[in-house]
Amino acid sequence: MKSEELYNYQGNPVYEYTMRNDELEIRALNYGASVTMIQAKNKNGVKENVVVAYDDIESYFTQPGPYLNAMVGPTAGRIAYGKYMLDGKEHTLSLNSPPNHLHGGATGISKQFFHAEELKDGDKQILRFTLDVDHSKDGYSGTYTYQIDYILEGNTFTIKSLCAPQNKGIANLTSHMYFNLSGDLKDSINGHELKIPSSKKTKVDKDNYPGAIVDIDKNSAFDFLNYKTILQNFAKGDEEFEITRGYDTAFLLNEGNTITLHDKESGRLMNVTTDQKSVVVYSANYFDSQLIINENKKGYPFCSIALETQDIPNGINIVGDEGRVFDTQHPYKQITTYEFSIK
Repeated sequence: MKSEELYNYQGNPVYEYTMRNDELEIRALNYGASVTMIQAKNKNGVKENVVVAYDDIESYFTQPGPYLNAMVGPTAGRIAYGKYMLDGKEHTLSLNSPPNHLHGGATGISKQFFHAEELKDGDKQILRFTLDVDHSKDGYSGTYTYQIDYILEGNTFTIKSLCAPQNKGIANLTSHMYFNLSGDLKDSINGHELKIPSSKKTKVDKDNYPGAIVDIDKNSAFDFLNYKTILQNFAKGDEEFEITRGYDTAFLLNEGNTITLHDKESGRLMNVTTDQKSVVVYSANYFDSQLIINENKKGYPFCSIALETQDIPNGINIVGDEGRVFDTQHPYKQITTYEFSIK
């Protein structure tokens, strides 16, 4: 492992950390724990970057969206109208994505500087990010303590997250990595095959938040029980796409919760396993030419796909607070692993 100071933002040094072995090379910043590179082999053994990354470090600070490859919390996704009930009392969060609260607000961890520590455990390389941050400005219950481990072992990249509110509060973390398995953004994700073990999803409300849980109709645009290319399903159309422009969908995971993404051209296959209840699939719907990424390429919708493993977004308003409230004695925990191979 190695670290390098690349930039200084308002007196804060920005470091990029590198973990590598024969299979993968992973780079990440101390700002937002943002991943800037995952080099993975294609079918010819050539390593290429399979995540979207800004061409310059400054863009991580100046671009208002799209949470590029950052960790997101204390809650991922939208909280409807920034309100929820806890212990019989209504709590109000900031409306940073009117009329909703999104991704933790202004104090969210995607916009924070973490302390980073490089560790080893046998063949495992561990990059540990820690942070204490007061989220009360956004309406949360005060200070939250975070420990997020990026773990490289063989052909797997594991994210192990822990979050402990000092006072009783809600939490739901995710990684907002954007993948494109073609390598170095050579092609769109339209031809990528996606498989999700899910027969239920949340329905997107007209105000663009996850609402009621509904069944996924067989052979609909949201049916990924068997391999479907992303374009093949999206072309079927759905009224929700008029709101979201593409996939921005929480899929509830069945037993055997492995999500698979495959690019036939490169041969790269990625299995995502998680202990979480859902995955939000987002197809970069609002990417545009203002985003300069991956060696001077311009962003565009469906240039990449985020697979955001998490609890059901807005779940506290959909199915209640059971298992969604945490404190120092009962911290939030998540483990998600990305396994890369060739098919």
